[in-house]
Amino acid sequence: MPKTNRSPLFQSDLITTVTVVTLALTFTLSCSQKKDAPTPAPPECRPDKITFSMEILDDAGLTGPADGKVSLDYEFCIPLDEQYRREVREVDSEIYCRRGPGMRIGCDADQYACLGNTGYQDYRRILCELSAKDYVTRIDRTWWE
Repeated sequence: MPKTNRSPLFQSDLITTVTVVTLALTFTLSCSQKKDAPTPAPPECRPDKITFSMEILDDAGLTGPADGKVSLDYEFCIPLDEQYRREVREVDSEIYCRRGPGMRIGCDADQYACLGNTGYQDYRRILCELSAKDYVTRIDRTWWE
């Protein structure tokens, strides 16, 4: 077979062709992929159910003087139903729920007494999502003595 010398112009055309084909494939694939579902609207917040002021908390969920900031614990009751407990834990996996009665909030024997903490940057979202639940009637600050 005779040896063929390719000119630099041919090599340049080849690179251009490969680049155009690659871009066309990338565009085609990106257009054909499923688009992500729209971001859901933030949950309704029911500040009337939150009996303490969130205004005393900074962006990290802490309150107090600069040299002694602390997070707040809060408590609420939910019906004694595993589905509700799972829903609450989906909002914040750190929330602890035990079978009532108990806590200062006064959960009944047929309720879970749940305890959460504001020491997270998304504490406002957590409190709002919890307050929007129909079965959460009140969220109180926990006072440890």
